[in-house]
Amino acid sequence: MKKIPQMLQILDDHTEENLDQEEWEDRLLQAFLYKFFGFTLRTSRNMKLVKMMLSSILQAIHKDLQEREELIREEPLSSISSSIRLRAMNIISDFRKLRPLIEVEERTELLRTCCKSVLCLPPTEILQKEASSSQEAHTTVDLFRETLQSLLRLMETLTVEMPSRIRHCLELLDTWLNSQKDNEREWAMWCAARILGFTAKMNNFGERDQVKISATSALGYMLHQVDKYKPGLSTRREIYTFLVPLLLSILDNNTKVVKACGGALTEWTNVIGWSSLTQIFRHTTLSNHIQVLEETCKYLVSTSKIQLVGDLRSQSFGFLKSPQSFLRAAAINFIGKVLPPGDPSLFSSAGESSLTFGKG
Repeated sequence: MKKIPQMLQILDDHTEENLDQEEWEDRLLQAFLYKFFGFTLRTSRNMKLVKMMLSSILQAIHKDLQEREELIREEPLSSISSSIRLRAMNIISDFRKLRPLIEVEERTELLRTCCKSVLCLPPTEILQKEASSSQEAHTTVDLFRETLQSLLRLMETLTVEMPSRIRHCLELLDTWLNSQKDNEREWAMWCAARILGFTAKMNNFGERDQVKISATSALGYMLHQVDKYKPGLSTRREIYTFLVPLLLSILDNNTKVVKACGGALTEWTNVIGWSSLTQIFRHTTLSNHIQVLEETCKYLVSTSKIQLVGDLRSQSFGFLKSPQSFLRAAAINFIGKVLPPGDPSLFSSAGESSLTFGKG
């Protein structure tokens, strides 16, 4: 049982003065109830009692989810001064792991409510200006970042729960990808980038190819939406992180995966402005996908995008440990083609994990 160690860690990290009493009591009650119900369900021989308890648990969780969603909906969109959003989304994510049955429409409305509550908040610069002190400004920005992470955690939880609907989940971000406000578009793209990255690392799906096709198609759709606006630097950084995974995935042996990657890369070139590669990606097939990778590498090297090439090469090192053999082979292929002869950075870059993309 993981609840108790987590709670001991909370006590270690806080004092009596700064411990959030309400949150602590909520966690304590949850831990007790989980242990009590778990013990009863494991040991009881009365099937009627077991069914009644399971029904009560699901009904209670469903009611609590609705209450948490209402709390999120009531929070103001013009400011963030409490951790209500953050805590409510965390509790919802924890409850979702118990897999209570809720309809797809309810799940959609829940996610839409949470996205609106976070993504519609003012830019961090405004939140800082409205603070009464520098300390409050710092606390507010930290709270916003933690709240954004909680939204991401909830989206990841729902993705695990229903991976085949990832495109539908990501398309809920349309409202903010089409926003007239730069910060809303950038936050929406940040969420999309993290969810797609999270999906790419999940290898326990029985329908892995179907999920990859759905996620890649969703990415192409979102890039098409973003192309309507001039992306800011932060958004462009997120967009650059898609290049290596898409390029390497082109070497998949599934025709539909290759086609989806080619379509997404076509939209990618439109947003970034690499028009010379647009036609190459648009006509990517299983018969020419190796050539497409080679042509892309030649373009990167010939245009002297030294910093970008170095960052992309560093990113590709992560795929050398992929459980999918074709991705490992594709990463080796990519590294070899963008690495100048005798360049020692092959070894010095292997340990790098962060990306600091230039303007390209």
